[in-house]
Amino acid sequence: MKQGFLKFKKRFQIHAIVKSVIFGASVGLLSASALLTILKRQAVRLNPFLYVLIGVAVAAVCGGILYTILRPTDKKLAKKLDKELQLHEKVQTMIAFENESGDILELQRADTDLRLKETPVKSVKTGRIWKHTVMPVLAVAMTVVAAIVPMKEIIPTQAEEPKFELSSWQETRLTELIAEVKASDMEQAPKEEVVVQLEGLLSALKTVDKESVMKQTVIGTITSVKQIEDKYDSYDELGATMLASGQEQVASLASALAKMSSLTAKQELSVLKESIKEETLGEDMQTLERAIDGSVAEAAEEWQSDALYLALTKLADDVGYVYGTMESYTQTWAIMKLDEAFTNAERSIDAALLQQRTNKETAEMAVDELLFIFGISETELPKGENSSVGTGSDEEGEYDPEENDDPLNDGGLGDGEVVYGSNDTIYDYETGAFVSYGEVLDRYFSRATEQKFSGDVPEELQQLIDAYFAKLYNGSK
Repeated sequence: MKQGFLKFKKRFQIHAIVKSVIFGASVGLLSASALLTILKRQAVRLNPFLYVLIGVAVAAVCGGILYTILRPTDKKLAKKLDKELQLHEKVQTMIAFENESGDILELQRADTDLRLKETPVKSVKTGRIWKHTVMPVLAVAMTVVAAIVPMKEIIPTQAEEPKFELSSWQETRLTELIAEVKASDMEQAPKEEVVVQLEGLLSALKTVDKESVMKQTVIGTITSVKQIEDKYDSYDELGATMLASGQEQVASLASALAKMSSLTAKQELSVLKESIKEETLGEDMQTLERAIDGSVAEAAEEWQSDALYLALTKLADDVGYVYGTMESYTQTWAIMKLDEAFTNAERSIDAALLQQRTNKETAEMAVDELLFIFGISETELPKGENSSVGTGSDEEGEYDPEENDDPLNDGGLGDGEVVYGSNDTIYDYETGAFVSYGEVLDRYFSRATEQKFSGDVPEELQQLIDAYFAKLYNGSK
């Protein structure tokens, strides 16, 4: 019973659901895109998940409301079918008296339902399609607008930005730093480049009048100093290349070089020399030569004139020379030449690492001094960088008391952090806030140093001031 009517009702039901889903999704996308556009112009950033949540919520509410409106109730559908199919209220009568019994009613229902069965469902329009394309088009257009509209950037006004003027103390300290780098034992090429950077910084800061520009300029110089040290020091990159080559025989030596550890490198060279046995002298020398050459092959182009690279290739060449000429000489001669080759390699590698260590120490000293002079914190440096230059470990291996009666100084760099005589928090009357002891001490030390270089302070008083600040920094003993 009512199969013909249900046929039409099913079609109207499906169309109502589809229209509601399209409308709800369109309104949800439109509202989320409009909100994103408005907030972009207000320079407000929200979690992208919130836009999705808002869009889904609006879509659910609007889609539900539209479905309630479009949902085909029996009475509404019966009225529409009577009108569209000109059935003269037969469908409405069938629905109104569907629970009533009687011969006439039964015949009327059967006749009406038969007519509905025989009528194609497409004979009754469910609505005009173009009405349901407006919202999707608007939603897509708004989404495109939201995507291309740039986020508004709020630029601080001139009054909000702190001023900067290079003080005489800062100029003096920077000038002294330049002189110290010039007098250092850093290699000539990187030294000249670092000096050029520092002199350029001094010249540039004389015309800078904003703190943000000052910090940007100083941090740029710090980055350049680090890059200069990295460009001329091969220990880390050469060690990494050797490790990546897969030559296991020289892996330990490569690790020692990557850490800039002269003592460990010397020990590993001794191990390599001991790996050459008298009974397999020729074979072992050939294997070692190939291992060294193979491990540094990838670095040949970049570091071909580097002292550390040349020391390693010279060792390989010397071992290869002994191997190639040993048939003309005695085994004793070959062993003597090998000892000489390894002794020369130890000296050359130690000298190369010592020079690179000096380069690193000088560069890091310059970086730390720049941070101190201009009051820049390490947290303000570009992400992934700190005041330490290079990547090597400054450890020189374990101390062997049989080699030296004096305490061993590894010559390494500190962590760049000032250690004060106290870690207390104190009240700063100038700022009206509680700050660290070291922050106040640094400020007064800067003022005292500036007065010291002015030439108005007697030498005896300068000595007393220096001794006083030394106690404040180190703490009373």
